[in-house]
Amino acid sequence: MPIIARATVTDPCPSGMTVGVCVDAVDMGIVESMHGKRHKVRMVFETKRLNPKTGFPFRVSRAYTLSLGKKAKLREDLEAWLGQPLTREEISAGFDLEHLIGVCAGLAIAQNERNGETYANVVAITPADEEIRPSGEYERVCNRPDQAPLALS
Repeated sequence: MPIIARATVTDPCPSGMTVGVCVDAVDMGIVESMHGKRHKVRMVFETKRLNPKTGFPFRVSRAYTLSLGKKAKLREDLEAWLGQPLTREEISAGFDLEHLIGVCAGLAIAQNERNGETYANVVAITPADEEIRPSGEYERVCNRPDQAPLALS
């Protein structure tokens, strides 16, 4: 019986502002970056926009260094998303990113091209101006039997 391999072709989410709901907080572990090894996390969102080819929400994400330092992008985006600064307690005790699963956000999406492929990236997060619900089609990475790498559309 033949075993056929194919490339997964996905359409990137269109650029612009949209509403999304957080569907995953993925611990990526220690990752080599341009600043050395860093502990990274990826926040994954389903958007209000539907892919016309599949009928399912586009998925977008943003990776962060797992830090709440004053200059940390994660802290900046959390405070923008929540609409208020993190408290001293949240900063010192830590902020559980899993509590954001199911929370809506305003997402600014930009398309970037790399190696001939077009990707949609979250470039800014704001408080949501409306509520949406997860589609139920996304399986959290930690619940996947093989902990498969994250596939985004």
